[in-house]
Amino acid sequence: MSITKFSRVQREAIWKAYGKRCFYTDEVLLLDSFDIEHIIPENILERPDEWIELKKELGLDDGFDINGYENLVPARRRINGNKGATVLPKRALMYFLSFSMEKKKIVETFVEDFEKQSGIEKARHLIAKALECNEVTKNDVVNFADQARFGFTEISKNILAQYPELEFDLFNAEVLSEFRKKAISDPVTLVDSSGNELIVSTCEEYSSCINKGYAEKNNYDIKMASKLRCISSLINFISAAGAPSKSLIHQLGLCDISMMCASMFPDLSGECNYKNKYKTYQGLVSNGNAKIMSIGTGFIHIENNLMGQYIVEVCRGCFDDKKYEQMLVFEYSYAIEGTFSYANARLISRLRKTSKMAFVD
Repeated sequence: MSITKFSRVQREAIWKAYGKRCFYTDEVLLLDSFDIEHIIPENILERPDEWIELKKELGLDDGFDINGYENLVPARRRINGNKGATVLPKRALMYFLSFSMEKKKIVETFVEDFEKQSGIEKARHLIAKALECNEVTKNDVVNFADQARFGFTEISKNILAQYPELEFDLFNAEVLSEFRKKAISDPVTLVDSSGNELIVSTCEEYSSCINKGYAEKNNYDIKMASKLRCISSLINFISAAGAPSKSLIHQLGLCDISMMCASMFPDLSGECNYKNKYKTYQGLVSNGNAKIMSIGTGFIHIENNLMGQYIVEVCRGCFDDKKYEQMLVFEYSYAIEGTFSYANARLISRLRKTSKMAFVD
């Protein structure tokens, strides 16, 4: 049996590369019931002279790694146990290594592809395999998820990646005030009721002008201002973040559309009265007035014939003085036809057991 320990990803990569079968007997193997076998036993490294001589006999160069994928194969535990530290005859070694060297690239590709996955996809993959092999129970997974609910989710990091301006530690209070003064690459034109125009490029400038009654000049500026709006709101929320003392959304997510108030869906005309007509996102969908484009625990993408909306959960906590748990989310709304779009960081919460989840104004 191998002394070297291999990760679950390495085990699965080797298992798949060999068709999920024992290298020696061709028997089907289960992921949790086989050993990683060294064709040339790894303890030969304890006998340097023998190892140097064997490499010469086999024509192996100095790049050959005893613990590399070129020397590793999946094997039934009984087979591996019987073989142990035995060095096979030269002809057998050359024959077996001719196969394993061809499989090396396949194993490496699987491991590389896994490493390229987002954190959440890696977690899903590993959790699924752990459940499959009875290494954890469903309750273990639920308990772990409950403990992790106040951290940033991987999907929020993917959204934040769209904003290069957010390359800083969100929880480092020392940089928050300085970051408000950092300029974005595309300035925004604002105009007041008298037609006076100002061009702003920082969160500080934008917030100050909005508070004085200025607004974006046109749809293009509304879109460009999304960066300033999102960053400014996010900084404000994170600065005020604390631990909630009570929660009515602890077991809810953005996939629970029967608990999401329909009034959160964008209505530019103000005439649809979604809240009273359909009450929830489930009502919008069930009545054919909206369609779910994609959905997950931490995000939803929904459209009707006029508007579309993304909502993505960033993190949870308490961001005001009500002490209830809230979701900090990014909302992005857009017109199906036209140039209008709008984005902001917002809060979603639920303050009564009889109410639905809704934006906190």
